[in-house]
Amino acid sequence: NNNNNNNEKIEKINKKQKLPQLNENLNLKLDQQISNQNQVNKNKINNSEILRKSAAELITSLTTGLVFDDFNFGSAKKDLKSTQDIDQNKNKNENDNEYDEKDDNEDDNEDEDDQDEDQNKNEKNKKNKVDQQSILKKKENLAKKLSKRLRDNQRIRHEQQISAQEEALIDQNRAPDSAEDFERLLIAEPNASKTWVQYMAFELSLAEIDKAREIAERAFKKISYREEKEKFNIWVAYLNLENMYGNEQTLMRVFERATSAVEPKKIYLQLATIYESNTTDHTIAEELYKTICSKFKANSSVWLKFGLFSLKIKKNPEQCRTILENALKTLPKSKHVSIMAKFAVINYRNKFIENGRSLFELIISNYPKRTDIWSQYIEIEQQQTPIDLDKIRNIFERLSSLKLSTKKMRSILKRYLAFEKLYGNENSQKRVKIKAIKYLESKSKIEK
Repeated sequence: NNNNNNNEKIEKINKKQKLPQLNENLNLKLDQQISNQNQVNKNKINNSEILRKSAAELITSLTTGLVFDDFNFGSAKKDLKSTQDIDQNKNKNENDNEYDEKDDNEDDNEDEDDQDEDQNKNEKNKKNKVDQQSILKKKENLAKKLSKRLRDNQRIRHEQQISAQEEALIDQNRAPDSAEDFERLLIAEPNASKTWVQYMAFELSLAEIDKAREIAERAFKKISYREEKEKFNIWVAYLNLENMYGNEQTLMRVFERATSAVEPKKIYLQLATIYESNTTDHTIAEELYKTICSKFKANSSVWLKFGLFSLKIKKNPEQCRTILENALKTLPKSKHVSIMAKFAVINYRNKFIENGRSLFELIISNYPKRTDIWSQYIEIEQQQTPIDLDKIRNIFERLSSLKLSTKKMRSILKRYLAFEKLYGNENSQKRVKIKAIKYLESKSKIEK
């Protein structure tokens, strides 16, 4: 719209500039025509009145485009020019007035249009301002509503967190998940080694090794001196910590402190267990077991640990047999049966079944009235897969044929019958019942 208005103004200006040129061209044409007519008609007309009338008519004819070529102006040329100038001035004034009026009207119209446009623009700007203000108000209202909702949501979440924390504090079975939780638990139970060890593990999960060491040192101070078992658990955890995250020197320092603080045999065995479970080369663990057996040779448990190491870790039953022989040489005879039975059980559990059977057979042949060994033998055979039913029946038959007290025999026969009910049939059950009846009859005859 602005470009169109500018073009119209430019056209109007161009028209104003062209009008004077048109008037000059008309005057030149009049002058040429008058001079031509004067030369042709000098001698024909001498009357000034007729000349004036002819001049007036000529002027009118020129204005209409009609020219008399045979008309002679003669001596009235000056009057003609004067009248022509008057008429031309009138025409010019009239034309100028018309154009001025048109220009004024157009300018007025343009001014009115510009005023209308300005008014429209002002109205539009006012409307836009009003619309923007209304939009801003709406946005402010929405922001207030959203802020209220956010505050409400934050308040609700905060209340939920507080309630969850309160419920967690009430729930005693909840696992602690922060240092504050562990500290609160330790204030209530300072002698609980389990909590101390969990606290150490929590710090290790955060890669805080020094803090885990500090917790172990705190535990030694907080746990009562009467709670030897609880302190032993802390020492074991401390040894494992140094084995995983320390070095040989730090491990040995903790080991030496532990042997002077609690029973040395347990600490030695624990260190041996650490070596055998965390190293691919088990020579260090083997040497440590030999040291333990020489240092605590009167204790059957150290020999049993060494035998289990040879079967479970080294898979060497011959070494286990040698260890048992050395144990029988050093241990008192009162412990021979029990240590042999234990070695037989670990052979069974580590899939060296024939070695275990030979040991049980050796024991029951030398100590036939040790019904507890017979029971262990039967029980370990029942645990094997697949179960050898004939082997177990053979053991029951041999056991029930011994001369034992009535009380022991009754318990053996009951157990034999329960075994047949579980694995046998009616004939096998009937055979056990007949055996029991015969035993009772023989007992009654002897009593008579």
